[in-house]
Amino acid sequence: MPRIAKLKPVKTEDGKWRVSIPAAHSSTGKRRRVFFPSEAKAEAEVRRIKSHINKHGSESTRFTASESSDARSTINRVNSHHLSGEHELTLNAAVSFYLDHLEKGEASKTFSEVFHMSIRVRKNLYEEKNRKKWGDQPRWGLEGHYAGAAPTC
Repeated sequence: MPRIAKLKPVKTEDGKWRVSIPAAHSSTGKRRRVFFPSEAKAEAEVRRIKSHINKHGSESTRFTASESSDARSTINRVNSHHLSGEHELTLNAAVSFYLDHLEKGEASKTFSEVFHMSIRVRKNLYEEKNRKKWGDQPRWGLEGHYAGAAPTC
């Protein structure tokens, strides 16, 4: 079992109280130092952090308040749909379904995309066939001179 951090308020030179919160227990995932005007408020914050760790575990503290609120509202939305049959209604299942949907959408092509891709492929095949047939020999252009050469007058 992991060791619980020693969260102890320390009085600073300017009379405030500081609580150093390790990255593992911080809501931001980074080490934080929080200052309080009184020792009582600092102790209250320490008790709040420790009770949160005991109740939810140390990894849950990485959620910000807005992320936690978002997760709660999402779970409520999922649970509010009473579907018939067996369905796995969890956040993990919803995210998996959504990511599969996005991957399929990226893999599919519209008719227009397939049509233009087909034209490009056929054009490349035509040019490759002519290169094999004629090699690098000059071909007559529309203007009556060798393609790529300067016109003669």
